[in-house]
Amino acid sequence: MHVDTHSVDGKQSARRRQTRAEDVMRNRSRKGIILGIVVVIAIIAIAFTIGSCVYRGSLSSNMSIEDSSVSGQLVAPASDQDVSYTLVAGIAHSNTQSETASYLSLVRVDPGNNKLSLVNIPNNIQVNVNDSTQCMLRDIPHVSDEGALVHAVASLTGIDVNHYVRIDDEGFVSLVDSLGGIDVNVAQAVDDPRVSHYVIDVGEQTLNGEQALTYVSARNYTNPQTTRASIQNQVLTALVDKMTSQGGLSSIASADQLSSLIQTDMNYDALSRFASIYANAQGIETVDMPGSSSVSGDQTYFYVNSSSWNALKDRFTNGQGLTEEVDTSGVDKSALTVVVLNGSGIDGFASEASAKLTAAGYNVTETGNAEQYVYDETLVIYREESDATAAEAVVADLGIGRAVSASVYYSLNSNIQVVVGKDWTPSG
Repeated sequence: MHVDTHSVDGKQSARRRQTRAEDVMRNRSRKGIILGIVVVIAIIAIAFTIGSCVYRGSLSSNMSIEDSSVSGQLVAPASDQDVSYTLVAGIAHSNTQSETASYLSLVRVDPGNNKLSLVNIPNNIQVNVNDSTQCMLRDIPHVSDEGALVHAVASLTGIDVNHYVRIDDEGFVSLVDSLGGIDVNVAQAVDDPRVSHYVIDVGEQTLNGEQALTYVSARNYTNPQTTRASIQNQVLTALVDKMTSQGGLSSIASADQLSSLIQTDMNYDALSRFASIYANAQGIETVDMPGSSSVSGDQTYFYVNSSSWNALKDRFTNGQGLTEEVDTSGVDKSALTVVVLNGSGIDGFASEASAKLTAAGYNVTETGNAEQYVYDETLVIYREESDATAAEAVVADLGIGRAVSASVYYSLNSNIQVVVGKDWTPSG
């Protein structure tokens, strides 16, 4: 196996430039968590600045999704005070005008406890459509309709979908630009060429739409997962503050324009209840659907871990915390065998991860390259269930990555195999 090695800065920079356009497109799927909630809340904030009941009806009409296939799949909650589940879908158009679901999220809205929580659903899960056609979740709007997409998500998760919201990246950018930008305090410099060409300095900043999209999507932070979650909430707050401030958007013409950026079955009153819950909630808890990825030919498929999802689903539907703290204090790092592979195609990533794990006390037995450079996300794969806690310890020490079971999809010759993805940064 060819061993991953450090290269000079020029070579690595050239490789980053070569893959930038491809990586920017891949990273769009990571933006659903922020975009879905931001656009809904911002549109509601616009509505709150308009006192006219007649105009509220106009906003509802602008946002109304006229698709009987969707309405036929939605299950109405028993009352306005019941917990409900909203499917947020980002629909992208290709050059051939075909539609794909670029990201999918299921939001739990709990009016009684003023709580919002969200599960991010990978769009490359293979499903059956109309009981016959097999395709990826993302391709359902193209091969069938968005009603079939709602049905597929409900079947996959085992959760009835009550409401549907359709959005896109351009809507978020237009929203921020229409507000004259948002004001944020940037704690760590943003410079992630895999997301965009924008560089954002530390300190108080007014970000335009493209910069704001870069800010919530970048992964070049010291602790990417924790930092990005904090940034997403920061941007949410900045948007709502800008919308409701005296200098925020108040013109009916602009509100009309922005309300047309999303489509939903929810009317003004339902969206207002959604906004009220957010106003009283302590942030939005988010989590990814658990599972693992496998490469077949030129396709990467995501397979849901049924037992992990069932456990997460119970916490999600019962309003409990979405993440469980794992005690890794008893892990004997030196007794573990760890193989580190470069799945990103960017020189030096596996060597950097290997050095970090070695310094933390792990027994890294091999460093090399994965068979294909298709990994957007760093995976920490464990061979036996008894190594699951050890995998979580590796994730914690790397400061990035997701622990997954090898199951039948990976063949391991070590306790742990780390596949370093494009989300890795030299700072870890």
